[in-house]
Amino acid sequence: MTKSSKGELAELLATLGLKSEDYLNTYIKNLLNHPIIVERTNARLETHAERLKTLQHYTEILAQQLNVPTKQDVANVAKLARQIEEKLDELEERLLILTEEENGKFHEKPEGPRLVKDEAKPRYNRSKLDQNSARKLLQEKHSHDNGDPQALQEALHHLRNRRQ
Repeated sequence: MTKSSKGELAELLATLGLKSEDYLNTYIKNLLNHPIIVERTNARLETHAERLKTLQHYTEILAQQLNVPTKQDVANVAKLARQIEEKLDELEERLLILTEEENGKFHEKPEGPRLVKDEAKPRYNRSKLDQNSARKLLQEKHSHDNGDPQALQEALHHLRNRRQ
């Protein structure tokens, strides 16, 4: 084949491709504009959606019988874990403020000014290991120092500095 015949063949294929594409597009548009086809497709989609709901229902039943968490269960646990972590951080902040006020040493924290009730509270990302070690440290300090506020304050400062 010569270059001119290759060019003609390529041009012929391109033209054929465009005409085929136009024909298929017109055919599909006509099908989609046909009311009976649209009604049948809608009915099939509704049936499909009902079957999916039924499948999800049976999956949840099976998961309960096998004692396996569902996707929704995992999402709920994750949400609860975030809420608990936020509450722990809030309680830690309150405890720090109270111990500092009780000792008369209230000052601005290194990460910002004193928290106001409506102000956004800083959040810390803590791993499970860090939470457990923090609890153990606070329990040890509390038990050894008989609830001394100064010792508790020092333990909280130690934990805060360890996280940063």
